[in-house]
Amino acid sequence: MSVRPLTLASAGLRRRWLRVLIGVLAGLGAIGALFAGLVALSFTSIKEAGFVDGPDPYRIRLQQSPAGLGPDTVMWLSVRRDGGLLSREWDLGCFNDDVPDDTFDSVKWTGPSSVEIRVADGRTFPVALDPASGRPETTAALNC
Repeated sequence: MSVRPLTLASAGLRRRWLRVLIGVLAGLGAIGALFAGLVALSFTSIKEAGFVDGPDPYRIRLQQSPAGLGPDTVMWLSVRRDGGLLSREWDLGCFNDDVPDDTFDSVKWTGPSSVEIRVADGRTFPVALDPASGRPETTAALNC
């Protein structure tokens, strides 16, 4: 008794149907990859929330991003020294609104080299900056 090898024709499949099946599967795979990419971009996007001008050439940059898969947002603060091609930026703080009292409220300059960050419950976080470079000597973070 001899065993015939299984071929596409003996299995009842025609080449045209195989090409259609491969094309449909490839299309579904591409749509799935596109959808996954859009979901990933929506959870990792950072949007500008504004700037707070300070003593020239410094200003504070505010950025907001989603915090994981939930409705929470994270506010990122950084100190920027504008200088054209020699511009610098340093992290200043990070605040996650996971806990309502820890939500970022405001930031203000309290001197030529000091900043105060306020959260929703009224707590403040003073941050001193190096007078020569503008780099923060400390940073502030809640739930980040």
